[in-house]
Formats: sequence, structure tokens, C-alpha cells
Amino acid sequence: MAKSVKMNIADTTGNDEELDGFVTSVNTQMASFTLVAAENLSALSNTVIGSPMQIQIQPGAQFTVDFEESENNSGFTGTFFDVNSLMPGQTVQVHRVSGDGSTATPLVTDRVQLQESRSRLP
Repeated sequence: MAKSVKMNIADTTGNDEELDGFVTSVNTQMASFTLVAAENLSALSNTVIGSPMQIQIQPGAQFTVDFEESENNSGFTGTFFDVNSLMPGQTVQVHRVSGDGSTATPLVTDRVQLQESRSRLP
């Protein structure tokens, strides 16, 4: 019997390519940020893991918080809703629409999901 079920938002295009990583810088004026990929669930080569990638946020992109994985999520309600909510050090998952994450061809996303960050402090 399942104790926890996580429902992902369905993608109407059939594309469920996702990348998880750490935000290293944010450019709010350009609606973009740099992500160091930690997990690759996309058609991109696995060599992207550990590499900085340029992420371009589509207008109208969906911003969500992964409440399923977080033990203490009460402080996130209504605080993660656009590029201004992104900060270096956050762990996020992006949905890849197009691009490869290079400077010449940024990875374009229509969905950014804040993930639980694990503190390394004792």
C-alpha cells in the first residue's frame, strides 16, 4: 500500500524532460538564471551534470514549490511565484521546452519548481 503519492503536473506536449540543480546566479531583468545541473531526466547528454547551464524562463512560466518532499513548508506559501523569487543556492527543477543550456542556446523552461534543500550544518 502506498504511503505517499506525488502527482506531477501533466505536460500536454508529451515532453517530460526535467533537470534538477542548484541556482548559482539570477538575472531578473532578462528572466533568466544559471543552474548547475545535479540530475538530468532529459534527452540532453549526461555530461551536463555538474556544468553551469543558462536557463531562460518563458513568459507565463509556472512557479511551484514541491511540498511533497519538504518537512517544513509553511514558510513557502505564496513566496515562490516568479523570477524575483529565485535566489542563488536554491535547489530547483526545471522543465525543458527547448535549448541545450549553453550561452548560445539557453535552455528554455515553462516550469520552475522549488525543491527541498538539505542543510549541511550540524
